[in-house]
Amino acid sequence: MKDDTFDELTATLARHDHRIDKLESGVRARRESLTKISDRLDKLEPKVGEHSVGKVVERLGKTETRVAQEAAKVAELRRNVDALHRKVRLSGGLPHADFDTWHPDIAPDMVQAIRAGLASAPVSEAGVQKLRNKLEKAEEELVRWDESLVSALKAARALTDLPVAAERLWRNEVGTWLAFRRSGKRPVENVERARLQLKDAMQAHRSAETSAAKSEAADESARATIRERVEDAIARDLVTPQWFDSALGLFPPKEPGQIEAWLLAAIRLIRYRLLADVHERLEPFGDRPRDATLAREHDAVVELCSRQRR
Repeated sequence: MKDDTFDELTATLARHDHRIDKLESGVRARRESLTKISDRLDKLEPKVGEHSVGKVVERLGKTETRVAQEAAKVAELRRNVDALHRKVRLSGGLPHADFDTWHPDIAPDMVQAIRAGLASAPVSEAGVQKLRNKLEKAEEELVRWDESLVSALKAARALTDLPVAAERLWRNEVGTWLAFRRSGKRPVENVERARLQLKDAMQAHRSAETSAAKSEAADESARATIRERVEDAIARDLVTPQWFDSALGLFPPKEPGQIEAWLLAAIRLIRYRLLADVHERLEPFGDRPRDATLAREHDAVVELCSRQRR
């Protein structure tokens, strides 16, 4: 008797779902029609004048308001039916899907690796090349200094051998020597500094690449694990957690051909809860994190789920 009642309620809810789908389709169609009419009026206004289309635009605005009100009512109806659907499934004694416990399939070190990959800002190859150019410039300056030293020494020796009457040559050699004296000390420290900066940048670049590869591998493995469990839960018609239903609604997704997009949103939601350490049973996203990286991920997941929710 209980199974018969459960089956009857499930069938009734299925009919309600079908009717709501039609209502949602109707609302979307009316919105699309209003948008097309509005676009045509915008093109027509320069030709016939603003006052000629004013009343039509006013009526169009009122119609848009009524359509928005209908859409809100349909959305509220959908939420009520989804809530009833969940209660019926719970009353039927169906097994529950576990989307909260992931250890050891997704270990804490995997979560940490993914989080580190999201937060990392590796040194770009362009940045490394810039430091290479800086080192080359410092080495060229050192070579020029050494060449000026040789010229200065030659000038100093020449001063002792020049005849008294060779005033022009004497002045040239003195100028060479004085120019060298003004050039300061040998710029070997600039070369060493540039060489150390390049070495550090190359090490940071290699370390970042290694960390990124580790993060990518952990992320790919985690996503595959989450996907497998979600697909299994859907295939077996398990009761999904309240926070999961709140974020995405019930399966299947509201739009035909959107199953893959819905699954990707589900995977992203669960992955975010792991990264942000969210354990709330009713709230799908938890509080917006203070950490900038996780805050961006929070916003992206909220937006993604809102587009997929029935």
